[in-house]
Amino acid sequence: MKIVVSILVFGLTISTGSAMAYNIPYENQIPYYPPEHDVEAYPKAIPCVWQRFQDPSHPNIKKALNCTIIAWPREVSYTDHSGTPHVGPNWQEGFCSNGTCINSVTGDVFAEVPGEILAQTEIMYYIQGSGDHIVAHRSGEGPMFGKESISYTDAGRELRDFYTRGGANERAVDTLFKRRTGLTWTEWQEKYPAENKISAWCNPRKDNDCYINDKWVDEKQLTKFLPTVTVEEIESRNGFCETILCFIEGNAVGINNNFINLSAHP
Repeated sequence: MKIVVSILVFGLTISTGSAMAYNIPYENQIPYYPPEHDVEAYPKAIPCVWQRFQDPSHPNIKKALNCTIIAWPREVSYTDHSGTPHVGPNWQEGFCSNGTCINSVTGDVFAEVPGEILAQTEIMYYIQGSGDHIVAHRSGEGPMFGKESISYTDAGRELRDFYTRGGANERAVDTLFKRRTGLTWTEWQEKYPAENKISAWCNPRKDNDCYINDKWVDEKQLTKFLPTVTVEEIESRNGFCETILCFIEGNAVGINNNFINLSAHP
């Protein structure tokens, strides 16, 4: 059974101003943390990290899944999906059971993660996944919105770029990154190297004029570099197909099977 995850950002009305939550000011701080209603200023995804959890009132909970940007929350005013106003932290936190994680403030589902755990993320994010490398996607991103999941590697880069855009220097980025992931940015790059993406292009005005990573490739050899895909499959993932190549978010992901069929039966 698929559960509908609620994202509080849809009802976010007022953010921080001069407020300080738990005596932790965000204003005039480097890196700069934009107001939460400026959703697109935040990373498209955050890498989640497993942590130990101990609370005598919850003896069965041994692990916490932390998917946050900064070590401390700040206070914001917002409304949930039903229009109920709240004043509280810009994190959503709750215990998970039978694959469902419930926001302890609003009672909404904000994550789908197996196991008996505590989950934490920012109020404009949702968590879906399992295993060691879980990602929290921002509102408008990821499978809940019909887009591709952002990889754990790329989520780390999104977080690093957010710190850099906020004015953090290299040393500060390493410090912030290690607090959230347990690794410095340098260590992260070594453990999770950038994924190799194929650059592909075919000249629509000339026969047999295709290039993979800027090198000419015979059309009949394209399937050595990219899989065969259907137009329907790609369009269902918000991508598009040209006569030969298919793309998702600007990246070549496959060879149009209609072209393969035409080539096989000229």
